[in-house]
Amino acid sequence: MTPPGELLRRYASRGLLIDTNILLVYVAGLADRALVQRLRRNKRGYTAAEFDLLARLVAQFHLVVTTPHVLRDDFALYGRLTAEGLDAINFTHIRFWAGQ
Repeated sequence: MTPPGELLRRYASRGLLIDTNILLVYVAGLADRALVQRLRRNKRGYTAAEFDLLARLVAQFHLVVTTPHVLRDDFALYGRLTAEGLDAINFTHIRFWAGQ
């Protein structure tokens, strides 16, 4: 089995593809680390420490991408979260997806 550090070095320049739930945790954490604990996209939720680990992992990659389908799903989830009072998440936190 290839060690994780070697995999990171090998693929850092190729990019990272982020899926729906991970993107949701990442954007929520960028908005406010405390929001991460309020996300319940799985049975046990997420912790701020898990967001920190995710942020360190994402920072290792030169390119971070997602798909239009993931963005569509996440925009729908953000709308539900805003309705539930998690309105600190706003779309300015995803400007990095546009390459800015």
